[in-house]
Amino acid sequence: MAQHSEPVSGGLGSPMESQAGAREMEHRPGMLTFAAVVMFMVAGLEALSAILAFAGTGWWVTDAGNLVYANFVLWGIVDSIIALIALYAGIDLLRGGGFGRGMAYVFAVVGHQMAICHPGGTGASGGSHRALRDGCLRPCQALRLLSGCLSAR
Repeated sequence: MAQHSEPVSGGLGSPMESQAGAREMEHRPGMLTFAAVVMFMVAGLEALSAILAFAGTGWWVTDAGNLVYANFVLWGIVDSIIALIALYAGIDLLRGGGFGRGMAYVFAVVGHQMAICHPGGTGASGGSHRALRDGCLRPCQALRLLSGCLSAR
């Protein structure tokens, strides 16, 4: 004769377990989700840039009427690699991994250096800071400048 066991309260699939599981589940901070979305946008724009670089390779006629061959394949490969890194970093951010967080910091610092600190770049400070004007702002100087701007407010 087969033995029959009675269901145990709190067993698999019971309402008590699903409520306890919902309480134990950790929620991802909103800023990490935002950073992951930004990384996906960076990946998409870099992929678009790579496609345009591959499509832009060929013969071009200049304003002076000269025929010039432009080869952008190397830049297309570089943009493709950056797009893949950004895509993986966005996925890793959603998983809670350290690689995605580290790459998000790298992308933020490099983007800051390219957008604000590049000579001729436009920034919130308008280029009035000497290091910004000269285009040689180091990360430690950037942190000091940022902390000074935040403490002034």
